Amino acid sequence: MDVLRLFLSSETHEMLTDDELKMRHFSPCVLFDLWEHEAATGDPRNSLYLRGMKLDKEFEFFAYLLESYANYKNTTAHDVLQILDEKN
Repeated sequence: MDVLRLFLSSETHEMLTDDELKMRHFSPCVLFDLWEHEAATGDPRNSLYLRGMKLDKEFEFFAYLLESYANYKNTTAHDVLQILDEKN
């Protein structure tokens, strides 16, 4: 129950419930990554999914492509992002 209370009081949850951000379309893995980065750094925007991006239509399309590719490769979007980060 303590973890649920932490999540419900988090900025990640606040962002999730904001209809303009349309984060309800994000996978559970993406949401967990945001929450995990919020716990570690104090800001969910430090997640690999959001770093340097705005939550707009371009980001929604990027997230869709990323998650689709991860599903195609039978891996996670987080792992795909880590591989891309290592290549840069």
